Parts: sequence; C-alpha cells; structure tokens
Amino acid sequence: MIIQDVISDEILENECDLKINEINLLLNHYKIINQGAKYYSQISSYDIDLITIPKETEDCPAQDIEYQINISHPTHGDKIVCDGVYSCVNDLGVFGYFKSPFEERILIILYYMPFPVEWETYFINGYGSSL
Repeated sequence: MIIQDVISDEILENECDLKINEINLLLNHYKIINQGAKYYSQISSYDIDLITIPKETEDCPAQDIEYQINISHPTHGDKIVCDGVYSCVNDLGVFGYFKSPFEERILIILYYMPFPVEWETYFINGYGSSL
C-alpha cells in the first residue's frame, strides 16, 4: 500500500503485508476515508483521455506501454496530467475518477496488470490534477 500526496507527489507511506485494521488506521490517519469524495466514471464538461503506445520488448513476452493522460475543457483548455512508461504489462487503462469535495481537483485512477502473473491481479496508481 502506497499513500501519496497528489499535489506534491511525495510518498507518505509505503507499507507491505498490512492487515485490514492497519490499512484502516492509515487511511483514517491521512483522512482518506469518509471525506465525501464520490467515484465517477466521467466528469461532466471535462474530457480525460488516456493515450497509449504499446512497444514490443525482447525482455518480456508482454509489452511496454508509453502513456499520457490529458484533461480538456471547452473553456479552461487542455493540459497533460502525466506521462510515462509501464514496463512489461498485459493491460493498462483508466478505472475512473474521484472529485474532491473541497476544491476543483480530481484523482484519476489508472489500473495496470504486470506480467508475469499467475492470476489476474490489477494494481492501481492515482494521478491528481486541478480542474
């Protein structure tokens, strides 16, 4: 479990093998639970696009995927939220969004499935952006 400040990108916690009560303590400590944020499959008036470019690699039977997340609004314009490369993954996509109840910010949830896996395990990363 990684808890990251979505404004500064600072890693606040990086813990492994936590029990559910330890996870709940961390989430409560950082006020992540019960903050009134709602999950959205889309944000009205905004277009959020994930652009991916798969690249074959010799080191992995899956692929490396270059990605870029863009956000656009008819009045506010366009901007790149983040970009990078996920190495040796089977799948990559946007799961959805959480909008802050306090300010005009969203958290974009990106999922990916690394290779090799013996079962379908997805991992998630969050990317913050002002609207």
